[in-house]
Amino acid sequence: MGTALLQLGKLQGLELYSRASTGKLELVRSLGTTPIDYTREDFARRVRELAPGGVDVALDAMGGVNFSRAYSTLKRGGHFIAYGYTSKMDSPIWGRIDTFARFGWMMMKPDGRKATFHGIMFMKEDHPDWL
Repeated sequence: MGTALLQLGKLQGLELYSRASTGKLELVRSLGTTPIDYTREDFARRVRELAPGGVDVALDAMGGVNFSRAYSTLKRGGHFIAYGYTSKMDSPIWGRIDTFARFGWMMMKPDGRKATFHGIMFMKEDHPDWL
């Protein structure tokens, strides 16, 4: 999903910043983005350095504290889009509750920013060829 988003952003000529592990930095750079190695630096701080006024859109698929950190990079009027919570899928139930509590707070917070969640749900019985 992230690769597709970067490809679409590049086609639109957007300025893009991507959180990536050390081994994927060149890949995301080749997709037209400024890579940020999340294993070596604070990606939220780095984005705020690169875009001091904040970004228009922040997307996150990880969940947990990453939701809050990505949201913190938005400018007033910006939009946070969560499209997954992969870092919490195998965590205890409290990790998932934490993710949704953070997201719920972002949706209600009166700070001039917006938060939405997008997901694709399917039943494997309906689409066995997708797995």
